[in-house]
Amino acid sequence: MTSAIGRGFVEELNDATFSHRIASGLWMVEFWSPDCRPCLAVSPVVHALAGEYGSVAQFGSVNVDTELKTSLSQRVMGVPTVVLFQDGRPADVLYTTYPAHIYRERLMRLVNPSRP
Repeated sequence: MTSAIGRGFVEELNDATFSHRIASGLWMVEFWSPDCRPCLAVSPVVHALAGEYGSVAQFGSVNVDTELKTSLSQRVMGVPTVVLFQDGRPADVLYTTYPAHIYRERLMRLVNPSRP
């Protein structure tokens, strides 16, 4: 299932789809849990970025409570964790919560690598 926000989507990834989906392109994936209060602050930021940058990156969401294989393979030790993947490889990781502009800046570093 995906949720539409503007032009972008945040795709719900699971153990069966994760590796295949993130294998190419730029992805921002939020790892979260329904019981995680800080996750409630990060999720709207990821959805907003999907609306703004859905034409240059893809966005995903992984529930760590139900998708254990993926969470373990990505070494997610706490939530929220946001990982930026470039062609299937982690390119940047944000642990815990940050102001919205930090997520945007980290994404933009990968969208436009020549930008400081």
